Amino acid sequence: EPRASIMVAPFPQPAAVAAWASEEAERDMELLASLAASVRTVRAAYLKGPLERHAPEVYIVCRAPAAAAVVASQLETLAALAKSSRSPPPTLHLVAEGEAPPAGCATDV
Repeated sequence: EPRASIMVAPFPQPAAVAAWASEEAERDMELLASLAASVRTVRAAYLKGPLERHAPEVYIVCRAPAAAAVVASQLETLAALAKSSRSPPPTLHLVAEGEAPPAGCATDV
């Protein structure tokens, strides 16, 4: 009996994978990717030399409740995306609505 191989399988047709498409999931992932890029940018600006090996404390302020819900449900994913190759993943804190991050924090919008 011949062995099945991905090399000879037909290429997936768009209609066959249309059920996998999700605009909401794509928007959520775009938000997470943007936040992860911001964390990496701030980390690169402030944590240099020996400080690169430390896990930064990150405080995330979301003005939109929907964005806060996405971030709250995906903190582990965000930490993995924001991780540097030289240090452990950051410790993430979602700042509650109406609260402020600690004084003296570096910011990125």
